[in-house]
Amino acid sequence: MSRSSVYRRILAGALAVGFLATGTIAVSVTAAEAAGRPKPPAIVPLLENKDAGEYYSASQLESFSRDQLYTLKKKHENTFLHKHLNLTLLGDSYTAGNGAGWYYQSKAYRSGLNWGHEFARIIKEQRDIDTVITNLAHSDDVTQDVLDYQVQNILTDTDLVMMTIGGNDVDFKHIVMRCFVPALQNAAACANLIGEAERKIPEVRERTAQIFDKLAERLKDRPKGLPKAQLTLVSYPHLAMNTPLLPGQFRCGGQGASAWAHCSVGSEASC
Repeated sequence: MSRSSVYRRILAGALAVGFLATGTIAVSVTAAEAAGRPKPPAIVPLLENKDAGEYYSASQLESFSRDQLYTLKKKHENTFLHKHLNLTLLGDSYTAGNGAGWYYQSKAYRSGLNWGHEFARIIKEQRDIDTVITNLAHSDDVTQDVLDYQVQNILTDTDLVMMTIGGNDVDFKHIVMRCFVPALQNAAACANLIGEAERKIPEVRERTAQIFDKLAERLKDRPKGLPKAQLTLVSYPHLAMNTPLLPGQFRCGGQGASAWAHCSVGSEASC
């Protein structure tokens, strides 16, 4: 058995015996924070057994002798039959987890409470699948950032890639402020932002397709014997409906600028 295979099984075992209480291991990569940023450093998973005081990084495991790896394998032998998923998260703040708290990459706002971790928790509970999460998503990133910096850092043995992207390309933050936040709503500003976003949608759609092409190229080099990786573009949540939730509802649901923003950009972006 190769070292990489042993390492993979050790990692699955570590998850199964509860090296992290959530049943997942979060793997983070530092992305530079501004235009012209350098290439992020290599991804280094960490195995952590707090109870036993044991910590193993990928580089440490690679330096182990065959006997050392065998000893570690035997130590967790009863856990190696657990199902295992390598999950990679790409994209912007929605996937990074901005706003969720418990950040393990403060400037990127990658959170251990994001929807990717929730997904891992659910499949653990329902399917008994242990998950290693590699979160490459970065708050404020646009489609070009994913193309330039995120895709190249994906581990080729990933099983599932999930991402949200495109919102920052169309200035989603200011659309939310001017179209949806009651205290900041402004119909004229909302109209201008929506018009500009609609003009950008075709370009965003084209770059998103380029991301999938680049992902497919990157994942051609998967280790032999692994099934094809699955690629998933996750929809942004709807912030409003095109009709009020309740009769007489004020500035929520389908009222005013928020309803128009939802119906125009929302429908166009979903095509």
